[in-house]
Amino acid sequence: MKKFLASVIIAFSVVALVGVSAKDEKAKCPISGKDAKDDISLNVNGKIFKFCCNNCPKTFAKKIRVKDEGADGKKCPISSKDAGTEVTLLHATAQKVAFCCNNCPKKYAKTNKIAFTDKGADGKKCPVSGKAASADHKLVINGEATYFCCGNCPKNYLKKTYGINKIADKTEKCPLSGKATKADTTLIIVDTKKVYFCSEGCVKPYIKKKVNAQ
Repeated sequence: MKKFLASVIIAFSVVALVGVSAKDEKAKCPISGKDAKDDISLNVNGKIFKFCCNNCPKTFAKKIRVKDEGADGKKCPISSKDAGTEVTLLHATAQKVAFCCNNCPKKYAKTNKIAFTDKGADGKKCPVSGKAASADHKLVINGEATYFCCGNCPKNYLKKTYGINKIADKTEKCPLSGKATKADTTLIIVDTKKVYFCSEGCVKPYIKKKVNAQ
């Protein structure tokens, strides 16, 4: 009986400790890496991103190429009622683009106002697994090179990061020359639009109908 009671007490203690640690774990700002604040956030494809300050959401929005046309004259995409400014969602989509040569990505990037950044894989951690990143596994997303530990992690990265389930594939012909493309010239372009709704109740139906279906 004493052994049984001791086991119950130990099990209860472990559960309690796990609960406290999970509850006290703070979200990290995706831009600074600092502890995020609950009242500074963005909803991207139904995933809530929290930030440490008011400047980081602006940087994040620029990173995912947010296009904001405002709510004036807009209708809620679910109810067709007049949209307001209080309830919004950032709807991010991705497409894979490839080119015929190494010069075309630079021209494409310049036209689309994309700046290239590549800090290499040395010392980097895979953003999906947390393991050491490898130079052999890379995605260039909106001009920024991101390195992974293996070939499986890039497939999960956009889903984990932005809730993007599918990448539109436009790699058959170079968008500039119309010629056949090369695999090593591939870019991932993420574009995001700000969607305005009439009420909170319309957000989930929109995610189910528009975001999850993409």
